[in-house]
Amino acid sequence: SWSLCNHDVIRVVSRWGEKLNYDKDAEKSAAFAKVLTAALTSLRGTIFMYQGEELGLNEAQIPFDQLQDPWGKYLWPEWQGRDGCRTPMPWDNTKPHGGFSSADKTWLPLAPQHLDKSVATQKDDPQSVLTFTQKFLKWRKKHAVLVTGDIEFLPQTDKQCLIYRRTLNGKSALCCFNLGDAEQKITIATPKTTDEMTHEKTEVGKNHITLPPFGYAVLID
Repeated sequence: SWSLCNHDVIRVVSRWGEKLNYDKDAEKSAAFAKVLTAALTSLRGTIFMYQGEELGLNEAQIPFDQLQDPWGKYLWPEWQGRDGCRTPMPWDNTKPHGGFSSADKTWLPLAPQHLDKSVATQKDDPQSVLTFTQKFLKWRKKHAVLVTGDIEFLPQTDKQCLIYRRTLNGKSALCCFNLGDAEQKITIATPKTTDEMTHEKTEVGKNHITLPPFGYAVLID
């Protein structure tokens, strides 16, 4: 089984992106969330997505007087504990508590920065993280090789890239992901595709794939 987020760890967009400031740049944060989702859901095994991951939510900052996690209270201010990933799901940015509850007060406060990433905000935006997640998962379902195929991780020259191949009953899927904010050129023989899911700026040649920042290419032969 695979997961990038759960209720006990900092949300992955912040956890992996903070040092490179992805967390503070809305455009980079969204692009990073998309490539992480594509990589996660292309792996072999059972996939778990934590609530809010499909929206690209980052880690919420909780005031000390609103913390609930005993661990966070004990370690404050060095660490706020696990509450930053446990805040209410932002369903509708026009409603109190983001549409999560009609109560006067919720157990943890809704993170204000999450309102702009609410389901209502993203569901009709063709470029949103939510729309991308729905599109990618729907496409994945059509290809058994991505659901139950074997997996082989391939060597790469740049640590920002993740490359692997899925195979099933003579079909294969070449999966390439650039987890960094700099363009990467991968030297690799590419298949004659019958279907593919690629970043709009990805370039696929006969013996190379050029991935833009946070780019991806899933090529099915």
